Amino acid sequence: MKRIDRIEKALGELGPNAKITASELAEKLELSRANVSNDLNQLCSAGISVKSGVKPVYYSLTESAQKKPDELPIETVGSFDRFLQENGSLLRIGELAKAAVLYPPQGMHIMLFGETGVGKSMFARMIFDYAVVQNRITDPETFVAFNCADYANNPELLLSQLFGVIKGAYTGADNDRSGLLEQADGGILFLDEVHWLPPGGQETLFMYIDHGKFRRLGETESTRTARVMLICATTEEPESALLRTFTRRIPMHIKIPNLEERTVEERLGLVTTFFSGESRRLGNPIKVSVNSMRALLGYVCPNNVGQLKSDIQLLCALAYSDYLSHKKDSISISSYGLPQNIRNGIFVEKNRRKIWSILAGIPSRFLTFDGGSVSPYFGGSLSHVSLGYPDGDIYGLIERRTEEMRRVGASQEQIDEIISQIMDGYYEQYAAPRNGVEYCSQDESVMGAEIATTSGKMLDMAARELGRTFNENIRYGLALHLNSAIKRIQRGLPIVNPQLRNIQEKWPDLFKTAQQILTLAEHDFNISLPPDEAGFLALFLVPKGSFIVKRSPVQVIVAAHGTGVATGLARTANWLLGAEVIEGFDVSPEENFGICFRKIKVFLEAHKEINEVLLLVDMGSLVNISYDLDRELGIRNECLSLVSTPHVVEAGSKVLLGYSLPDIYEAVRGVSLRILNERPGQNKPKEEKAEKLYILALCTTGEGSARVLKNHLNKELELYDGLCEVVTLQITDKRELAERIEHLGVEGRIIGVVSAFSTNVPVPHVSLTDGMSPGGIKQLQKLIDTERVFEQIRKNIRETLPSLGNTQVIGEARGMIERIGRALEVELDMEMLIGAFCHICCMLDRLKQGEKVGDFPDIQGWMQKYPREITVIRQECDSLAATAGVVIPLDEVCYILSFFKKESLL
Repeated sequence: MKRIDRIEKALGELGPNAKITASELAEKLELSRANVSNDLNQLCSAGISVKSGVKPVYYSLTESAQKKPDELPIETVGSFDRFLQENGSLLRIGELAKAAVLYPPQGMHIMLFGETGVGKSMFARMIFDYAVVQNRITDPETFVAFNCADYANNPELLLSQLFGVIKGAYTGADNDRSGLLEQADGGILFLDEVHWLPPGGQETLFMYIDHGKFRRLGETESTRTARVMLICATTEEPESALLRTFTRRIPMHIKIPNLEERTVEERLGLVTTFFSGESRRLGNPIKVSVNSMRALLGYVCPNNVGQLKSDIQLLCALAYSDYLSHKKDSISISSYGLPQNIRNGIFVEKNRRKIWSILAGIPSRFLTFDGGSVSPYFGGSLSHVSLGYPDGDIYGLIERRTEEMRRVGASQEQIDEIISQIMDGYYEQYAAPRNGVEYCSQDESVMGAEIATTSGKMLDMAARELGRTFNENIRYGLALHLNSAIKRIQRGLPIVNPQLRNIQEKWPDLFKTAQQILTLAEHDFNISLPPDEAGFLALFLVPKGSFIVKRSPVQVIVAAHGTGVATGLARTANWLLGAEVIEGFDVSPEENFGICFRKIKVFLEAHKEINEVLLLVDMGSLVNISYDLDRELGIRNECLSLVSTPHVVEAGSKVLLGYSLPDIYEAVRGVSLRILNERPGQNKPKEEKAEKLYILALCTTGEGSARVLKNHLNKELELYDGLCEVVTLQITDKRELAERIEHLGVEGRIIGVVSAFSTNVPVPHVSLTDGMSPGGIKQLQKLIDTERVFEQIRKNIRETLPSLGNTQVIGEARGMIERIGRALEVELDMEMLIGAFCHICCMLDRLKQGEKVGDFPDIQGWMQKYPREITVIRQECDSLAATAGVVIPLDEVCYILSFFKKESLL
């Protein structure tokens, strides 16, 4: 259970109309008061909790939140729906499971099958919880689980466990004993590894499934009854491992996909859940390095979710052991301590770009799991990002949303529109009181007395100038905003208002007043604020309702082939827009457009108010849905194919702006034309080819020997379709040899030399003898493989971090690492090279974006311990900084050194 869920549950246990303070609740739950206060505010924003009173502030559940589960609609109860929403690849099988639970009169038996570790047991338990919430099961203790494999070698004992036994049925049966069927009466019996159930046992279950009756082992005359829903699970194919007469009596067959078939976002959710669970178990926060997260998202996990959970538990146990033995000051996990099979996940090509995109926005080397949530740094993980507006930090909201829009290929016009909508929504939330709650009562406790006093003076001056009054929400919002602005100035971060010109033109009088009240903040805090900040302040002065734009009645529907494609596009667009305006419908490989149309039809029939639809499809027969919408439902619609994220975002944006269906259609169609016009050579950089790699084979004898060596290397090495080339050179003429080596160094990169003599080329050397042996071939192949992985990483860096589009900067970063390695006499391995390279590129990206880098934990100690090394790296950083146009602080110099020393920083 997440921390915020524990807090909500604790509020519910207080009883009707009971109230409690944040401090009292924190003490009761043994949690940090700051975390409890933050979660309580989130519950208030979601309408689940309300607060009252002034110093202290009391919290309680709203009346609707106090209702019992059976009084609430299905989508608001239990964790099953939430789980399915966060795991899109399981959505379809989840709906099948829910249908089985609700099937009259007492549910439909279910067969779960899938590989070891995919989560069949957990899924069965969630089905039971859902049945309890839906009042299909009244006793929450009637979930009985049994693993048939435990008695695989004793069929008689297995059957007695299932059906019970009467005294004397077999040797050792000294008493009558009920079986699991009787114990599960009124609930669910979960039979795991059901393929170990012998044919006789399967046949015995026939009678129960068909008639609801069974006999205990040894009974011949009387029968017994039980009301039990069966959930069977197997790792085998049911048709081949079980009697056909048994499987046909269980009509609902559900296959749970393995971990490889699920999305990166889902795997990230699992990793987050497991680390948070271990944090709760250990009672301490757990720090996990970004590279460790990359490895866990990418490594091959043959035993699926079960292995992923076990591996994470093992990592936490080892880190906890180091913490208890005082080897570390905290429970921390870094990539250096990962087992090799997990560490290899950093270099796996599958989903690498997606993994990098999700973790690209993290400003520090570690994420902290505190048992309730993970640090909110996931730039691309939509399931972990709130659609709400963060209190006070409009700057960060604009920056993050702009970066996300650029990543999905949105045009500047689209970005401007959406940022405008986000800003309108942000300020509109303060324009009117919410349920009569006075937010300003917490100004001083949250921001400090100085902020509250200054923001109050600013609004008082604005009230006099404009002849108006401002509600307490605006006072609270302004205080939060001012607090954020001052912190931003103190950190040296820029304040940029992308809507400044529009604000000046639309509300000139308010902007003038905002400039006046801006001087109060500058005076009270001895800071200088730019005109852009006056634009932000002016929006707090806008009258209530001025931001509201009537939303278009058009419903945007996305339909696309593949698991999670359409729903993923819809989820991405809704998150970027900050509103739920898009509906997605996935079409699995075995489905046709007719099935998809029926799903859309059900949705539209449940929303009678919809009479206009913009249909966005990927390809093929899905365009036929447009005709059926018109013919069967009489719904006016337009359809566009070859849908992409920019199309969906454009459509949703225009809906929020109140556009008509024809205008929305033309706007989205314009996105297609823009994409088609973006051809190579038209304001678009040419695609960069991979750098050519060379292995030099140097010979002193004739061409015959050189040809033999080259043929051997070409035969034994994987050169990846010409990515690497073996070049033979004669060393009889040293001047000519030097010129040839210099020429190859300009054309590409020399990565290794095979020679009987040493050379001045600063790359690994392999002797002629070793070059003909398996050991030498393995060494050369490792060099090629490292460069191939590095090339893919470099491409991902360019795509993921657009501020580093300058190829020279990326090349300089690589050269810098190699020069440092030579100067420090450190042999670079793959992990060191790629780890340092990724860190430097991300560091440069943050600096170019104006963000502050993290503080090095023991900077003084490292300066005393490694003065020479720090001097070497500092000189290299100065050169790189000049190329990139940034200033690299000393903290980053020490962080870079840590990659070469491989020492724990905790």
